[in-house]
Amino acid sequence: MDEGYIWSIEPGKATIVVEGKSFEHQQVFVNVIVTQVYSLAVEKPYVPLSIPLGSETKISIILQENNGRSFIQNLEGISLNLENSHPQYVKANFDIYNQTLNLFA
Repeated sequence: MDEGYIWSIEPGKATIVVEGKSFEHQQVFVNVIVTQVYSLAVEKPYVPLSIPLGSETKISIILQENNGRSFIQNLEGISLNLENSHPQYVKANFDIYNQTLNLFA
């Protein structure tokens, strides 16, 4: 496994430096911008309106920053809070990567 470090001179911005054998002793730089989740876009939001009792459905979620750019898939370490308005009828939870909203009627 290659080793590396994170280098930063400005808050909110960083560069990941990877050094190792797979790059033949070359340094590889990946620029990173640290930002907050600004919006949560739901794919097909009308689907939960018609699910029958006793069934379940999954809805894709896209996390976006303030300029509308989407975050990468399988992003770890982001916590989302879920507030269920009708817990007696529907149970809801997110998958491990916060990419899918699981609804159980």
